[in-house]
Amino acid sequence: MSANYRCSICTFSMFVLLLSGMLTAEPLPVSVRLSTHLGVHSGDTLQLSVLMQSPRKLGGVDFTIHFADSLFRLVSVAQDTGLKHWEWFTPSYDSIHATIRVVSIADLPFPPHPDSADFHPRGSVARLRFVVLPTWNQDSSLVPFTFFWGTCGDNASSNVSGDTLLIIHRLFDFDSRLVWDETNNNQFPESIRPPNIGVADSCQQAASALLYALDFQDGFAANYSINGDADGNLVVDISDAVYLMSYIFSSGPAPAPLASGDVDCSGFVDISDAVYLISYIFSGGAPPSSCH
Repeated sequence: MSANYRCSICTFSMFVLLLSGMLTAEPLPVSVRLSTHLGVHSGDTLQLSVLMQSPRKLGGVDFTIHFADSLFRLVSVAQDTGLKHWEWFTPSYDSIHATIRVVSIADLPFPPHPDSADFHPRGSVARLRFVVLPTWNQDSSLVPFTFFWGTCGDNASSNVSGDTLLIIHRLFDFDSRLVWDETNNNQFPESIRPPNIGVADSCQQAASALLYALDFQDGFAANYSINGDADGNLVVDISDAVYLMSYIFSSGPAPAPLASGDVDCSGFVDISDAVYLISYIFSGGAPPSSCH
């Protein structure tokens, strides 16, 4: 048996193990994040997704998102497949703060209650479409989309019976750095709370039943892309191979831009790109490079 053949078998075995782990992984904690977008240019239409994953059934969600209105013009807000069985959905736009609020309720007024499986894997609960304005230029290399807290009820969810409010546990920026931990009063006391971040102590004290259950992560748009960075986190690692396999086999979200998933520069995004990444990461294979 040749060395190249043995290497191919090892790579394929690694791929099978990764795929198996992806399909049988335990549910993650409640997470809400905004999608990331690379290779964005003036005149493009950008679709920002609110991605949610929950191990428990929920009764309602209320999210508020801030964007740079000098660079993006809001076109539409729509309910997405993650809420496909939810009965009520309404968006609102606040031009003063440049925020979009999305509110949805699962069932009105009685069950059957939608299955939380709609959220897996990281189901998109809302689609926000923007036009990228001419003011977007080379100086605007990376611009964040952020969660915004203006009132006590912003960025919260409820349990099925509606008697418990789920609020922020942690907030991460687009680069996965911890911005705020609502439960850590030593490192993140009320006295240093940044503006429009988290739930004020006065709001928490007024609530009858709270769970610190939601982890938020901001998103971004950038005018560049990295070949092989399928999940758009600006790093090429094993999460990109898993992301590609989810897209190819499980109808997961597509790489953004799609060309970032064409690792072998074949003109298509398919299993060979995931294998290419696994070979690069684990077997010293050739690194992804620009296809142009």
